[in-house]
Amino acid sequence: MPASKAMKLKSARYNAIVSRPNPAEKNNVEKLQIISKDEPNIQRQELEIMTAVIEDAIKQKKEGNKRPLYELIRQITDTSKNPTKLTFWCLAFSRTIHKFDATCSDLIYALLNFDWTNHDNNLAVAYVTMLANLVAVYPSRAEAMLEMLVQNFLYKEEVSKMEKIHGKVHYAIKFLLPSIPQEEKELFNILYREFPHKRESLGAYIVYVKNLLQLIEYTPSLQHRILALIFERMIELDTEVQGQIDEIEDMEEGLDKFNIGLHSAQDGSTDFYKSKPEESDFEVFDDANADDSDSDIEDSAPIVIAVDIANGIQKLDCIIKLVLDYLDYSHKNGTQEQQARLTETIFIIFKESILCTIKTRYIQFIPFWYFSLNKSYASRFIKLLLDKLINEEGKEIIREAAAQYIASYIARAKYLDVEEVTWCMRVLIQWAGNYVSAHENLIRVRDESKHERFYLIVQTVMYIFCFRWRDFCDTTSGNNNWSKEIEIIKNIIESVFCPLKFCVENTVRMFTFISKTIGFMTCKEYKCIKTKNDSVLSMEEYFPFDPFRLKTSQTYLEGLYQAWEDISEGLEV
Repeated sequence: MPASKAMKLKSARYNAIVSRPNPAEKNNVEKLQIISKDEPNIQRQELEIMTAVIEDAIKQKKEGNKRPLYELIRQITDTSKNPTKLTFWCLAFSRTIHKFDATCSDLIYALLNFDWTNHDNNLAVAYVTMLANLVAVYPSRAEAMLEMLVQNFLYKEEVSKMEKIHGKVHYAIKFLLPSIPQEEKELFNILYREFPHKRESLGAYIVYVKNLLQLIEYTPSLQHRILALIFERMIELDTEVQGQIDEIEDMEEGLDKFNIGLHSAQDGSTDFYKSKPEESDFEVFDDANADDSDSDIEDSAPIVIAVDIANGIQKLDCIIKLVLDYLDYSHKNGTQEQQARLTETIFIIFKESILCTIKTRYIQFIPFWYFSLNKSYASRFIKLLLDKLINEEGKEIIREAAAQYIASYIARAKYLDVEEVTWCMRVLIQWAGNYVSAHENLIRVRDESKHERFYLIVQTVMYIFCFRWRDFCDTTSGNNNWSKEIEIIKNIIESVFCPLKFCVENTVRMFTFISKTIGFMTCKEYKCIKTKNDSVLSMEEYFPFDPFRLKTSQTYLEGLYQAWEDISEGLEV
């Protein structure tokens, strides 16, 4: 078999789903053995000459004569477009690296910075072998080597070449990392530093995230940290997009006049690899319009923000799709132990990052989808939220977020069993009912702020009831018969705490309308009282699983999401 075929590297598959290691691929040691066996057949004489040149240059450098060493560096640079000669140089350096000393730093720098990824696979294998010898002799150079490798994951204009380049880089990292396990932490630090800034192109984001996810396949110990990093960046995009949408909604003109769709009208596809955005219909204000009036500048503001939103949403959509692809593949093909480790990572990321972030719009749908994969995941998620809401004496903001998440999750997760829904409602109703019984006779001067958790829980119950009332109603007798636990809601609503007066107005309005329409109860009308920051107590009207509108990634939610079902034509919510 020709050496070129025997040493062929596995290229990275550049699809929406990150490539997977090929089980049939020969291990790296075997490849290097083939190189060694073929050396006598690949111009041994030239290899011997190169080896002698390197040894002489190092010797003279030690003696104070720098010229041969810099001439050697020049030769390497001049042959950068000759892969055959570069391969021989790499083999020669592998033989002589043990003779390097502190005076050879310029030569090492040159070796770490010449172009090895744009040539054939023979050169790549020889170069990686040289790197292995380098870090074995000089471990202090491992950080610079890893940084050089990671920087090859950054977006480049030559899209057609990126697949082959990334395949070689993954081969290098996979081969080298086991020999320097202490550098795993440093590798992650480099990955963190090199992550594209949120203002960089869509292509830069897609390319980098794909490579991070592929890297997890052969460095499973970095799975948690890499996924946490990707989620951190997605949260930044998500909150920024949400903030900009809020800013536009506060202006006189809405978004209806702006085309901020993710896909072109022609084919509905997304071009991941364009380094520059397509020409748009937006007339963005720039210095050429500096003579315009202040009113013109103000009029242009919504358009500029709309362009930013379009770019941010497109990045977020595509990255969410990549992460969902990775999670889907990993869960389907992983061992039980790997699934457990991945699940634990998702729960930790939710608790430590997503739950603590105010008003994200889309990122929480990743755990929403993931928890649909196994009934035990959904049950654990509900218990986690109930614990944060009811049992934990933690920060008010976490308690409020837990209430918002559990209300929205129970209402919208179509894959939940009726038993899980009713169990959750039973826990919430029992807590609220017990609270009324324990405190209603102790009230002398009403102070709503002391009962904020009670109002949070009652608001959660009302919201869930509006979506799931059919699950709590037995109609077999021709009438609506409610369970005892659901009947307790009436006592809670009519208690001296007057929850309809202090909960979020839209939820109250929806609950009173539905409960009257279906014959559950007729509520006394109250005018909601706003007591803090123009909101009822500190509660805000935010439900994390409101409709998901990202076109590329929304396919994962098909069949899992409970849309709002009108009760009558006249219902407006």
